[in-house]
Amino acid sequence: MLSRLSIAERIAGVAALVGVLASFLTWYGYTDGALQVSVNGFRASLLGDVFFAASATVVGLVAARARLISVGRIDPRVWSACAITATASAGLQLVLTPIFGRSLHSGLLLALATALVMLWTVRKHAGEHDIPIAAIY
Repeated sequence: MLSRLSIAERIAGVAALVGVLASFLTWYGYTDGALQVSVNGFRASLLGDVFFAASATVVGLVAARARLISVGRIDPRVWSACAITATASAGLQLVLTPIFGRSLHSGLLLALATALVMLWTVRKHAGEHDIPIAAIY
């Protein structure tokens, strides 16, 4: 199974799995009166849900490439769209969190790091499969 995957696809799969798990970690926190509120990726905003969906889709793409699930031909632009979406949603949440007076937590930083790794693997994936970079970006 794993022998069917390139190094970039393996790295993307691990990053996407860690990204899915990062959605369950605390992304930011704030104080509401006497209460300290911690917010995970799902409660953060729509951006957390978008990040989770993009990461889960990359997990599905890697599983399809490993032939763990059966799908038709996968357009290589789907890979890049998911990576760009995950990076944009985590990055935007990172920018918005301090603007609204929230304190950052490790879950959001981990989500952004995994999204950047997924984005990096898009370029590597394109080179391994001779896909024109213009078709990806």
